[in-house]
Amino acid sequence: MVSDMSGVKYQLTEMYRVLRRDNHVCIVVLDAVNYEVFRSLCMRLNLQGLTFVWSLGYDTPTWIRRTFIESPEHIREVFSNVTYISANPWAHKFLPELRHVFKKVITLDTTFWDSELMTVKPESVTLVLKTRVIAGDRKIIAHYLQPHAPFTVVKYGNRIDIRNLKEPSIEYTLASKSFAWRSWFKKVYRLELANVLIHLFRKVIPWLRKHMYKVYVTADHGEDFGSLYPSMLKRKNPKVLLRRIVLERHVGHAFDVPELHLVPWIGLNTEYNEE
Repeated sequence: MVSDMSGVKYQLTEMYRVLRRDNHVCIVVLDAVNYEVFRSLCMRLNLQGLTFVWSLGYDTPTWIRRTFIESPEHIREVFSNVTYISANPWAHKFLPELRHVFKKVITLDTTFWDSELMTVKPESVTLVLKTRVIAGDRKIIAHYLQPHAPFTVVKYGNRIDIRNLKEPSIEYTLASKSFAWRSWFKKVYRLELANVLIHLFRKVIPWLRKHMYKVYVTADHGEDFGSLYPSMLKRKNPKVLLRRIVLERHVGHAFDVPELHLVPWIGLNTEYNEE
């Protein structure tokens, strides 16, 4: 993971900077992005200007609350001119609060939910994004649900409807308990991230640039591939309740650790890549 933390900028500061400066701008937010995987894919795509920034959230609800709802007044003034489009079910949960932050809020988890894949496909977010550009919205934040599990690039059963917001997708549970499942998770996760990036570069970014929009890509929070975390285990026998601390593998984003706050930030505009 990233070792040099000196000079790390806040994601919120970068959002504020470009939304305040650029007349036509779209910030694409991906969901649960492992920075190292993102960086390796950017190297293969020969993309310049990638850096990492500090997200205020380690998961989506903390990110939405700290970045938008609890943002300082001068930043809220900038958000008041922004359209926020989100495929993440947490945006729907915070809809009343978000409506006091943004000019317009469009949640997609009800109208565009794919009941087979148990997610909102990238194409659906892109459709709504282009509709808002044509409608004249000049400043947009578009929150895709990929590469967050459930994954779209492979077919498998036992998908959990993550809209209930009560339990993690089964992919995270299995990968946390088994080395074989973790290996599968990492492989498919990389494919999922590559797939959504390909979609952005083929269907979204060129179209936005044609319409004179500046485009930036970031993420709400990171993704952990199996770090060790302490867990309290209780062992009960007929005489005494024994407790001991053990270390358990965790895949996902359930613990507030620094690695989950480090997310990518890249401006996909030639004139800004060298900033």
